Amino acid sequence: MVNSVEFAAYLHKRATDEGYQPNVTQIQKWLYICYGHHLVINKKPLFDEKPRAWPYGPVFLNVYNAQKSDAGLPNANDSMFLELEEIVSATLENHGKWSATKLVDWTHEKNGAWDKQWHKEKLAFMTDGDIRADFERLFDYEQN
Repeated sequence: MVNSVEFAAYLHKRATDEGYQPNVTQIQKWLYICYGHHLVINKKPLFDEKPRAWPYGPVFLNVYNAQKSDAGLPNANDSMFLELEEIVSATLENHGKWSATKLVDWTHEKNGAWDKQWHKEKLAFMTDGDIRADFERLFDYEQN
């Protein structure tokens, strides 16, 4: 597992290098997409923290706190995440141009992982099983 804050810094740098101007929400949702893809591909969590069900979708609290701090996200270390390049590239290619609003709407799909947790216990950790099921369904859809 990798540190979510360090990975967020890397993702932000990659997005900026590709011409995007990501906001807090976009980074959070792109992290969630990377997390979900990693769960499906590798059958284990990507980060050292799980996303929580917040009002605007999944949030990685450590990353959010770093984003909102005076210091912001740390400097990115590209070499730490080379093995995750395929997931990052696919995330930015498929969702990089999505607005924060569209990303929030996408994570709020009825009966999805966020929806299930939000209606059970708001602000609580989302389950890897529910997240994996969402992304497995997404992969099945993309393969058809």
